[in-house]
Amino acid sequence: TQFYTCAIDKATPGSQEIIGGLQDNGTLFTRWADNKKGWTNPNYSDGFYCNIEDGGRFYYVAQNASKQPMHQIFRVTLDEDGQRLIKTRIDPIGGLDFMWVNPYKLDPNNQKRMYLAGGQIVWRNNNLDAIPVVETTDSISTEWDSIPQSRIQFGRISALSVSKTPQNIVYYGTNYGEVYKIENANSKEPKVTNITSNSFPRSGFVGCVSVDPKDGNKVFAVFHNFNVKSVFYSTDAGKNWRHVTGNLEEEPGGLGAGPACYWIEVLPIGDK
Repeated sequence: TQFYTCAIDKATPGSQEIIGGLQDNGTLFTRWADNKKGWTNPNYSDGFYCNIEDGGRFYYVAQNASKQPMHQIFRVTLDEDGQRLIKTRIDPIGGLDFMWVNPYKLDPNNQKRMYLAGGQIVWRNNNLDAIPVVETTDSISTEWDSIPQSRIQFGRISALSVSKTPQNIVYYGTNYGEVYKIENANSKEPKVTNITSNSFPRSGFVGCVSVDPKDGNKVFAVFHNFNVKSVFYSTDAGKNWRHVTGNLEEEPGGLGAGPACYWIEVLPIGDK
């Protein structure tokens, strides 16, 4: 098994639920710490990004597709044994050219809202609860709109993250190495700013954008490739960036036998 991603229920103290999307092996789920218990399969095909709604009422899974938008997203419900009950397709009608491993995120302040990297534009679902809990296999229009100001000219959106504090800020990156910030992302008049740094590598794409959950001005951008500067950090919402990969790279300029970097997660412990 090769996990692309995994997710947990961040709102339920003591929850043992884990869900993850895997290369060739669908989506796997468990809610037991006992490793003798088997994992269940809420979805099949190649599995990718997953999300668990706070409290574990709904689970969001994704898979590859051979037709546009080349990616499908489903909301599933599970029984007490982790077996799938209902699988509802929820990706938007009109979506095009999604990435192979395509990010989407629930708003940490409003679990009814989802932001989706949709090829060259960011999509937004304003009320996931409005989608009927029924078995479906077709894309939908319910509560979906796109953010026109977020459209990029080149490449595709490859990374996306939503700020917790302050609210309604979305960062996204592209496979052309650019990073953008959306302010008032929940509104009808969001503001999009290109916060790409001249110091970003020219030959790496943004595979991860991570935001400090206690301070949305603190953000990391991670570039996927070998022999490039991999990790950049900003403390002022992308106005200024500095290279912080440190000893993960053999040489300061990113060259050498250091690893490719793929993910950053910010874990607050106390006030640090």
